[in-house]
This record gives sequence, structure tokens and C-alpha cells, in this order.
Amino acid sequence: VHLQAHTETGSSCGISNRVTQTFGSSPSPSPTPAPTPAPTPAPTPAPTSAPPASDPVLTALNPGTVGSTSTLTVTGVPAGETIRFKYSFNTGVGTISGGVCNGQTLGLNNQKNLGTATADGAGTASINVSISSSVKGVTVHLQAYTETGSSCGISNRITQTIQ
Repeated sequence: VHLQAHTETGSSCGISNRVTQTFGSSPSPSPTPAPTPAPTPAPTPAPTSAPPASDPVLTALNPGTVGSTSTLTVTGVPAGETIRFKYSFNTGVGTISGGVCNGQTLGLNNQKNLGTATADGAGTASINVSISSSVKGVTVHLQAYTETGSSCGISNRITQTIQ
């Protein structure tokens, strides 16, 4: 059955929408509105990688006197990192070869290895250095570096005259 209504008022006529309905059955359901989508959850942050090497800080040989064992210390490095200690009797430019620091420079000309140490939980690494009496009055230049993940951390350079 098709139903349609209309009205007449004076000189105007109004016609309504045509509705189709079958008697004896329920009206056809209205279209179901689309469900409201759930809000998009915030993205899960990516896991953090190891912190970059910070700026290692090298302190002078302590006590730095001949005939003794002196301590050379670096602070401000990630725990567990290997620190490479270098020395030279001349300043200048020394290029690091290999590893993440490959191509980076130290302020040491003709650098030599002094030793390595692993940083403790507080980010400190130290080595003991025996100082021969033959180097009394000699000026030595010291520097250290560490590699963390894809970062290279190079310390300040220390210039010290052995007492």
C-alpha cells in the first residue's frame, strides 16, 4: 500500500513524502547508523635506546708525582662503557681509527694508549698509572674517549707537568 497525504489551504497545496508500507508486517527498519568508532589510542612510545655518550670529563693524574702510582679518572660517562685513555707529549690533532669514533679527533699529536677501564654505576672510570722518575718535569697531555651505541664521547684534554 502506498500512502501519500496532501493538504489544501486556500490557494496553496502541500504534498507530503510518499511512504510505502505493507500492512500486517512491521515497518521496515530505519537504516542503522554506523557505530561510533572507538577513539584511537595514543601511540606507544618507541623503546628508548642507550643514552648517547655524554661529555666525559677527565681529571689530572693524582698525585702526578714521580715514583708513585697516580690515578687518572673520567666522570660523566654511561655505566658499563669502556673508556680509552690516551696520552702524548705533544698537542695537535690525532685521529681515532676504528669503532664509532672513527675519524673523530683528539687534541693529541702522535697519541699513545695509556689503558682502558669500564665505567661504574655512577659513570666513573679510573686507571692507575705508574710514573717513572725519568719523567720528572716533563709535560704530558692526556685525553679519553668512549663509544656508546652510535655516539662518540670525547673528553677534555688535560696538560700536566709531572712533579
